Amino acid sequence: MLRILFFILTILTLGFGFAWLADRPGSLSILWQGQLIEMSLMVAASILLAIVAVFMFIWWFVRTLFTSPHSVRRYFRARTRDRGYQALSTGLIAAGAGNAALAHKMSARARGLLRADQEPLILVLEAQTAVIEGRHDEARRLFQQMADDPETRELGLRGLYVEADRLGAYEAARQYAETAAESAPYLPWAAKATLEYRCRVGNWDDFGRGTSEGRPPDGEGRGPAGERTRSRSRQRAAGAETCQGSRSGRDRRGQGLSARGQPAQGLQRA
Repeated sequence: MLRILFFILTILTLGFGFAWLADRPGSLSILWQGQLIEMSLMVAASILLAIVAVFMFIWWFVRTLFTSPHSVRRYFRARTRDRGYQALSTGLIAAGAGNAALAHKMSARARGLLRADQEPLILVLEAQTAVIEGRHDEARRLFQQMADDPETRELGLRGLYVEADRLGAYEAARQYAETAAESAPYLPWAAKATLEYRCRVGNWDDFGRGTSEGRPPDGEGRGPAGERTRSRSRQRAAGAETCQGSRSGRDRRGQGLSARGQPAQGLQRA
């Protein structure tokens, strides 16, 4: 928009200048090396304008000549990146649909067009492709690699948890879930898995780590750190109450069944 406005203002200025010279005719004489050159002001202005235009064209041509390799590389790099993201998108859709052949093909194409250290979704696609193809060792290696990267840590822990649960390694699954719950307590799957384990074993001592070290003195525990501590305390208390309520419900149901079974036993004895 600014370039168009500048172009219009330039044309108007040139038109006003030539009109002003046309209304005020005159002549210009130049004596150079014994030769006298005479011309009108309109011709002199036209020659000056042509010289300026020629110099501008030469500057543009030289600048384009020196910057064209970079522009060409940038164009092909952008085109390659677009093709890579297209392959990545197609591969993720295929992996979600269970199309192992297409997901594997798109995974190889995306890795050839994009750099895995700059685009973590390539690891996600490769891990999902390995899962649906049954290459679980490769999938665990990729999930571990994602867990080591802060950007994909939560996704990597989720994949490791699912794989450990699938293999029946419940202790390893618990450790992955607790690690995820400690670093990201807002993850529902990590909180649920940790809560189920605590309910099963009845161990609440180290749940909400940091809350069993004693109440902070007055004036402390304020701010974000104190809020996290209070949040973990509430989670611990809520989890214990949930498990206690679940056990009480199971006990009441068992007592009801035994109470209903007593008359039947008396009738049988009679």
